[in-house]
Amino acid sequence: MTSDPPETVRPVSGTASNSFLVRHAWLWLVPLSALVGVMLLEGVLRLFPSLLSVDAQQRLLFLTTTGGPKSIADRYLGSTDPPLTKTEMISRDWRFTVETDEHGFRNRSPWPDRAEVVVVGDSMAYGYGVAKEQAWPTLLAEALPASRVITLAEPGTVPRQYTRYFERFGVPLRPKVLLYTIFPGNDIVESPLFDQWVAAGSPGNYDVYRYFQGKVPTPGHSPLASLLDHSFVVLSLSGMRKNLLYGFSSTTVKLADGGRLQLTTNQYRSSIAENTPGNPAFDAVVRATVEARDRASAIGCHFIVLLVPEKERVYQAFLKRPYSGLTHPLQEVLEHDKGMAVINLTDPLTKRAAHGQTLYFEVDGHPNALGNRVIADVVTQYLRTNAQPLGLEDWNQANPPSDLARAR
Repeated sequence: MTSDPPETVRPVSGTASNSFLVRHAWLWLVPLSALVGVMLLEGVLRLFPSLLSVDAQQRLLFLTTTGGPKSIADRYLGSTDPPLTKTEMISRDWRFTVETDEHGFRNRSPWPDRAEVVVVGDSMAYGYGVAKEQAWPTLLAEALPASRVITLAEPGTVPRQYTRYFERFGVPLRPKVLLYTIFPGNDIVESPLFDQWVAAGSPGNYDVYRYFQGKVPTPGHSPLASLLDHSFVVLSLSGMRKNLLYGFSSTTVKLADGGRLQLTTNQYRSSIAENTPGNPAFDAVVRATVEARDRASAIGCHFIVLLVPEKERVYQAFLKRPYSGLTHPLQEVLEHDKGMAVINLTDPLTKRAAHGQTLYFEVDGHPNALGNRVIADVVTQYLRTNAQPLGLEDWNQANPPSDLARAR
């Protein structure tokens, strides 16, 4: 009697594949663990963004800023903001509303036929990060009720543009004083780019040229690329790479009033390298300033340069290494060589900082509401002290005439 051959045992469905996964667990456990780790790290960094490097936080600040007027191309000015718009600007450091007047600037509408003081400059003269009511040009106007201050400041612009804004919009107002605001922290290194735009024939919107070297971003930006751009982990790794390559370091300080500031001087390395007379970028700033002075003098307008320091210079006492800042070389050339009146805000802001007051945003480099108040006080005091030679005699009167009562 022959026995039947043993029945072939067939594996239960999925057993072979499960066995393969078990034998080669490293193939999926390692990537899965890494993915979970990255997701956890992403969550931690989003909960505690202060763990990011200053460079990463500044990039995050730019990426997470929403809204803002979309600029309009202008072949002479570079760009202008659209008129009569209202937009909310939001970032980690601030939340404020941008309202533009009938010309696209940050003034009360309608404009007067004449203005006694015109302000030009970039975001440092714009009051970027604070409400219009807290911006120093507005505070200046409130401190001098008989005057009318018109600001032509535009974020992201450079001195040659300041001069052009004054030519087009400021000259017709026949002001008595032009406040020409310079922030050497970026005005020096960014001035050559506008010159390149002009030399290239002023091709389209300068904002596009400035941010993307003339190339409009691809509309079909992939969701993955957008996700990576906004990833806190990617931002952190990028900051670490920059630290390793360029020695980009920062110092976080806590002030007596409870405020915190993140300070880094290496972000101005390029500006420091070019901040000397004879350097093309430095000379471009001086040339644009002289041109504006001459244009103002031609209409009988007094010209005053306002130099704004970096917050690292204002709080240099908290830094481990000495940092002299960027305003002094320009002041030497403009004041002594060119004979211009200069208000250097470095000392007034530094004195307030020495008392432990927080005058800037934590990560962003712009003055906060208190910093704007200090700037307004310094400028107001200067104008009141020099009211007579500036043709502003009635500012010292107890009851100065109103805008409507004053002869224009």
